[in-house]
Amino acid sequence: MIRKEQERASYILGIDTGGTFTDCVILDSESKEIICFSKALTTKDDLKIGIQNSLYGLKFHDFEKIALVCLSTTLATNAIVEGKGHKTGLVLMGKELNEPLPADECCFVKGKVDIKGVIVENIDQKEILDTARYLEGKVESIAISCYASVRNPKLEQAVKKLMAKATDMPLFCAHELTGSLGFLERTITSALNACLVKIIRDFICSTESVLAGNQIKAPIMVVKGDGSLMHASMAMERPIETVLSGPAASAIGARHLSGLEDALIIDMGGTTSDIASLHQGTVDICPEGAVVGGWLTKVKAVRVHAYGLGGDSLIQCGASQALTIGPEKAEPLCVTSTLCSNVMEELERLFRSCEPATLTSVCLYRQGNISSCMAFSQTERQIFEAIGGGALCQPTIAGLLHMAPDALNLERLVKTGALIRCSITPTDLLHAMGSYAAFDTKASKKGIVILARASGFGTKAFLRAAADQFWKQLYRFCLQSCAAFEGHDFDLSRDKSALYLLEKAFSQDPEDFLLADFTLNRPIVGVGAPIHAWMPKVAKKLHAPLLIPKYAEVTNAIGAALGKITQSAAATIRPVKNSEEFILYSPQETLTFCDLDHAVEHAKKVLAQEVKVLARDAGGSNIDVTVGVTSIYTQAFNAKKKNYIETKIEAFAVALPSVFA
Repeated sequence: MIRKEQERASYILGIDTGGTFTDCVILDSESKEIICFSKALTTKDDLKIGIQNSLYGLKFHDFEKIALVCLSTTLATNAIVEGKGHKTGLVLMGKELNEPLPADECCFVKGKVDIKGVIVENIDQKEILDTARYLEGKVESIAISCYASVRNPKLEQAVKKLMAKATDMPLFCAHELTGSLGFLERTITSALNACLVKIIRDFICSTESVLAGNQIKAPIMVVKGDGSLMHASMAMERPIETVLSGPAASAIGARHLSGLEDALIIDMGGTTSDIASLHQGTVDICPEGAVVGGWLTKVKAVRVHAYGLGGDSLIQCGASQALTIGPEKAEPLCVTSTLCSNVMEELERLFRSCEPATLTSVCLYRQGNISSCMAFSQTERQIFEAIGGGALCQPTIAGLLHMAPDALNLERLVKTGALIRCSITPTDLLHAMGSYAAFDTKASKKGIVILARASGFGTKAFLRAAADQFWKQLYRFCLQSCAAFEGHDFDLSRDKSALYLLEKAFSQDPEDFLLADFTLNRPIVGVGAPIHAWMPKVAKKLHAPLLIPKYAEVTNAIGAALGKITQSAAATIRPVKNSEEFILYSPQETLTFCDLDHAVEHAKKVLAQEVKVLARDAGGSNIDVTVGVTSIYTQAFNAKKKNYIETKIEAFAVALPSVFA
């Protein structure tokens, strides 16, 4: 698979670490030819193992010729969605917020800036130092957010400087992450950034360790949520910008592999199916900010709709034989059986002992990432000891501890990552149906026999029903996304009449009185490891051409290797009421001018310089900068003239990674 060695060849190594697999791809830096690729299971308890296994699977021997390493990941997104970020402290100034916030400790301190950028109340230095000492030991990082800090960041900067004297914890100011108005969203963005910092730093440090061990000395860049690249050092300070990194890389890779300008891109992974719209060769960016885990951030990211449906989605059986798939996830039984030698024995025990009427899922539990800093009760430590290096079901664990099964709170341990839930998933369905055989098929079949008996199905009927349910959900998610891309924000699953029509469209029973149908007016590009098994039937139902390109299973890693560096910055100029003056609000300063043209020229110069610095810090060279100016007016009443409101100035920088410039 590896081409003949060329004298001056330089390569790009793309690495994508997802919730299930870690993928590696080697690309030629000039031709973008894919030289080789590899997949390995992501090892969440120690990411280095999964990265090393994937790198080893490349069977590539010219590591010294790798000029650049590009990373994409879903670690940040998954951490927010699953509520597994690190403990975060939040320091607020200027305005209290009563809405829920993604922080473990929230402290309101003195200090206020008005909307014009004027400091109307200064900080209390003693209060700031006391707050830092209070948060020490309670949290692992601190976010600082002041009302109207985008108009004047001096109070945030002063608090950060003072707190740095009292604590070694990472500190982040809201104005450093976004220049957008919206105190709540800016605060959420800074708090999420703080809770992600250790996750992304651990990921990058793990990657650096593996690369060093393989004599790879190339610089490392990370894909941002908008698909552009930034230097690894910047990603460790701004981890929030890696949110939706995986879907962004997927969209870039799908565009490259398919060669299409317009398409619906569907990336099916282990945890989610991510759907994006490709229009005229580009993927839309969310101008208002990305929504992740229910939190509206001010992070610029691709417009993607993510649904909890993938290869690792948990399959359960509810009332009236109703099967549900996702959004919760589990490790497939077939995978667990390759990691723990007792899985078949435990499934046999469960088969013999369980009461079918009480069983809604087949769940085993094995040890996950047990950090020394986690606090566990005595009972929880006994649970870890009972499980040991195997995988056990809840009744077995309870029996070993002489407790009632309901007395064990295993879900808390699953949420913290200390335990891994192992159950029947769509990956197990594929193994049992003979469509896929990468892991232990016997474990998949045994688990399905148990759940089929409990749900009142025969095994074959259960497989048909579960597969149909997966196809129906994927069909619905495709239609839901198409409606959203047309600007319709509603949930089809909550409307009985919509569900009725969707069922009619999917089932197409010729005996029915009413038939319905939907046609997708563009082709589908399907990528991701499970896409071959699930997408063809849905595409046929949508009457849409389906392209599953070569290398579809490692599209994210390919997209990471193809990324470019882009940076942007914005400023606003507004007139001073009852004055001839104008105020310039830029990310780093607030200035007053007597002339609008002078204010605009100063803003253009400052922003152009700022995006150049940002692009250089992100690892770019040969930087191309463009600056746009937009003035906003309103029509005056009973007059021909217009009233001046404000001027917006935006600067954009595009650059190549410096190793190729």
